[in-house]
Parts: sequence; structure tokens; C-alpha cells
Amino acid sequence: MNRRYVVKTIVIAAAVSVFSAMPQKSVAQPCPYRLTAYQYTGSATGYEGAMFEVEAIDYVKICRISPSICYIGAGNVEVWYRLGPKTAVNTGWTHAGTGFLAANCPTFVALEEIPVDINLVLAPGEKATFVLFNDGRVIWTNGSSSAVPNTWQDSRLRINVVGYGVYGSTAGGVPAWNFVANWKWFGAVRYAEGCNIPANAITIDATDQAGNPLAYTNPGSTMYFKYSVQFPAGATSTTFDLKFFRIGGSTSVPEWTTSFNVNKPAGSPLDGIQPITLPSTLPEGYYRVDYQVTSLSTCNTPLTKPLPSNSLMLIAAGKTPCLVYPGDANNDGITNFGDRKSLNKYIFDANLSPTWLTGPARYRADQPTNPFTYYTWVGQPSVPWQTAMGCYMDTDGNGTVNNFDYIAMKLNWMKMHGTPKSGTFSRETFDMDQNYPNPFNPSTSIRYTAPEASLVTLTVNDMYGRTIATLVDGRVDAGVHTANFDASNLSSGNYVATIMMTGVESGLTFTKTIKMALAK
Repeated sequence: MNRRYVVKTIVIAAAVSVFSAMPQKSVAQPCPYRLTAYQYTGSATGYEGAMFEVEAIDYVKICRISPSICYIGAGNVEVWYRLGPKTAVNTGWTHAGTGFLAANCPTFVALEEIPVDINLVLAPGEKATFVLFNDGRVIWTNGSSSAVPNTWQDSRLRINVVGYGVYGSTAGGVPAWNFVANWKWFGAVRYAEGCNIPANAITIDATDQAGNPLAYTNPGSTMYFKYSVQFPAGATSTTFDLKFFRIGGSTSVPEWTTSFNVNKPAGSPLDGIQPITLPSTLPEGYYRVDYQVTSLSTCNTPLTKPLPSNSLMLIAAGKTPCLVYPGDANNDGITNFGDRKSLNKYIFDANLSPTWLTGPARYRADQPTNPFTYYTWVGQPSVPWQTAMGCYMDTDGNGTVNNFDYIAMKLNWMKMHGTPKSGTFSRETFDMDQNYPNPFNPSTSIRYTAPEASLVTLTVNDMYGRTIATLVDGRVDAGVHTANFDASNLSSGNYVATIMMTGVESGLTFTKTIKMALAK
């Protein structure tokens, strides 16, 4: 794929006082950035070469290397690289070239640039390992010192200086190296900003036909993918590639792959929904849907870039999936004390039966970047368990019902989804009912319930926020209670009743406010 590179006019270098005056040698090609790893911790030592690792944080092109060289006289330095993290193997290396350097011992801190153009392009997260091999010594030290960090980075590139010392031969253009572990390299990497597609300029998401997020579907059904192409400003053809990976499958090869193409006009963004029919042969289960887009980059050249993945569940037609709201263990539409009681009873009734307490774990594609994803208050599709309520009792989605499932309840306490099912006002929950009668004259009753012994405060305020009456202030037993409010001495108008309850045993809290109308 043809790629060009954006040129900027700033130089980035790590700064340490004793080395701040080191020269920045210019280069012929436009590679303005320079990241320096000041890892020198002792006297020069070693064999013929040194290894280090670089990792791209953003799209970059590695241009040249500037080591600190210890020579007695001038000499040649070979530059070798290998895609991937540092490893003590002799295969897969590419010889970028050989450059003549003139540095002499003991000028250990002098960084001299090797006149070898590397032209290695890395995408975010990709790593490459370099070996500098010569007939003198590249400065590197043993790994005993912890006075300076082992990793140096800026906003685009990271250098891990802990690598290997290398000795051996590159006769015939084939490396035959031996490795000495945990030695640290000292030098700098010059690089350029790589071509890119701006973040969030092109997006795609699995939805239903109306464009709402899609949690699950059936094999053989039609899915819809909502896309947006905001870049570049001119007309462009954009291709989306979709790969379906089944979680728990026996291979990393996708179960199914498809793609579609859209054409963005000049001068305006392109938004749309693309229908895709899934093969009926796709097995049930959880899937990770990986997206990849090919479009014009900031260099106006084609670029292929990964986009954020989706999670999806496929379930056979006629089956009823669980749509779990983490914390709503009894699936009544609200997380409250009733869920705590239901989970206690479920665990007790299970009597340690594995068919009750274990089942399919949920899957969400954003888990590697969001450790709280399984606690997020959204409907999360779950494969049905052998028991009807097991998938809901597994509030944290890890495939096991235990006391850790209370954490999701606490994080989502009193949250609601949809319309809570009837009968939620009971001795199993914290709640306060609407006063009756309402409007009232001159008195009314307020019913409230506590599932355990609780500290309760029930007050009535006027519309100016002034406290008119305190109806309850102290400990009450578990159960349904009634408080009476007599407004004989008050004027007609609206009043507000607020209850605050804290369970003595659980420490769980509850607050609710109702409006009341006094009509004389």
C-alpha cells in the first residue's frame, strides 16, 4: 500500500540536564521527531552489538537511529530490524544498511546518527526490534541499575531500552548471533508522523433497522450497520470490512467475513445504515465483530485502519435470551433490596449445585479497555442458563453466582429500566408510596416499607423548602409502616414529603420524594 508522511517542524527529545546540550544532527529526509533514551548508567562494555525495542503509540515511520558509539577509531555500524517485540532468535531479521561513524572512546554521551534510511512504518500498538552490529562497541550497560527508567516515550513513540547484548557474525548477510539478556541500550530514534485517518472521523456500529444499538440477533437474520464518514472533505470511496469471531471457538480464524463499500460526496459527510444478512450456518454464541476501514488518509493516499469492535450474541429463533441489567437480579426493572433478598434465596436454594451456580459468562468487546463494562447499567445480552433466573443472578457476568454479585447491586442501587413490574412496593424493598388521599383535607396517610430494621427520617416541607413537620425520626422495624400528616393548621397548597432510610444490617440507603396537594 502506498503511504506518504506528514512533515512538521518540531523536534521532541527527552531532557536530562547533563545531556541537554547534545547536538541534533540534521537529516536529508523529512523526519523531524527525535526521541532520546538516556540510559547510560556505567562504563562502556559489551560485544559487537546491542538490541532495543520500539512501540508505536500513533502512526509513525522510523527513519534513522542515533546510538552512542564507543570506538577506537572510526567504524561501520549495521542496522537490522525485526517486526515484533524483542526476542532472542536469529530469524526474521531485515538488514536496513550499513553506515560509517567516526565517534571515539570515551565520548560516551555523543549521539552520532547512522546514515542509514530505515523507512519502517508502524501502526499504533505495533512493535519492532532493532540490532546495531559493528566491529567496535555500541554503548550498553548491564541491567543492575534502577537509577533511570527503562522506557522512554512521547505522544507517538515508545522506546524500551532493555534488550540483549549481541555478539557473533553477520557474514553472508545472515545474522548468527548470541544473546546476553537484560542489557540496556543508550541512544535516540528519529521518526516522522505517519499517514492516518483522524480518530472518530469514520465510525461503524451494529444496530437494528431504526439505527438503535443491537445486542443480539438470530443466525440467518438481517443485521444493520450504522456508519458515518466525516473525512476527508472531498469525495472518497470507503470500504468497511467486517469479521465475526466466535468467542470460545477453537480457532482465531473468523467464522464469517463480509464487506461493503460507500461513496462519500465532496463537501459533506456521509451517514447511512447498511443491511447485512447473516448466514444461517453461523453457530449460536457470543461474537466479537472486528471492523476495518479503507479510505483516504491525511496524506491523501489509501490507508487501512482498524475501528473499535462490537460484541454480539447470536441465539436460535424461538429461544428467549436474557437481557441483564447488572444488579437487577430478580429482573423486576429496579435494583433494590428485593434483588439482595432474591440472590440470597437463590444461592441458598442452589445448595452448591453447579447447574444453578455456573453458566455461560457474558461477553462485551470493550472489556480490555473498560474494566467496569460488566457493571454498566445497560441491557447486556446473556445466553440462557439451565435455571430460568441464573443469567440474571450472575449480575457481574463472570459465569458464576456468588457473593461478588452484590457489587453490581451497590453500584447500580435504585436504578431503573423500562417500567418496573407491579408489586414492587412490598416488605422486600425500600419504598414510599404516594400519599392517600391526594389531594387531601385536612389529613393524609403516607405508607412506606423497609426490608430490614432501618434508620428512617420522614419530613414534610413547603414549596419554599421550609420543614413543616417531621413525621418519623428514628429506628423502625422491618415491614410496612404508615405515617399520618395532619395539615389542619396549614394553608392550601403543595407540600413535599421526603423519606431517607438506611438499613441497619446492610448499610444500603434509600431516598424518595413525593408531592402532596392540600385543598381546603
